[in-house]
Amino acid sequence: MYQFSQDLTNKLNAFNQRMLQKGELFLLAKAIADALPLMPSDEDSVKLFILNHKRMIDEVVWSLNTYTYLGDENVATLEKLICDLTLWRSSVAYNPTVTFFRDCPNSVIDDISNLPRYVDVTYMCAVGDIINNANYISGLFRSFISEVKSKMTNTDNNVIAG
Repeated sequence: MYQFSQDLTNKLNAFNQRMLQKGELFLLAKAIADALPLMPSDEDSVKLFILNHKRMIDEVVWSLNTYTYLGDENVATLEKLICDLTLWRSSVAYNPTVTFFRDCPNSVIDDISNLPRYVDVTYMCAVGDIINNANYISGLFRSFISEVKSKMTNTDNNVIAG
């Protein structure tokens, strides 16, 4: 198990081994997807791309399970959300689509971003259930993933040097 900074450990301990809510699961998936490099434009399969980064994803899940509960169903959902968000990022970066506006002012952002075409809106909308803590949780997950990646790099460098 990795030793995280005291501040991060204290924040993670606040989860008290509870299961993540849907909105938190989405924010975790977004933080992981954002931490991955942009999928190459010539990559044919998002699943293959994710498989190449599976170790980091597994390390995040394994380390987070020390502080919260991620059952098999949530891990499967998390992996699907990571794939969907990664595919969306790649599509927006390499193949921007022509925006088609529906006659609804409430859908303008969806129409411009095309995010709902790639990601299950049930999980995105669930962020609204935790909106008072969404920025905090999002930042916490980004910090957590950054520390996991740093620990992985340090471990890999020690193995190579040793």
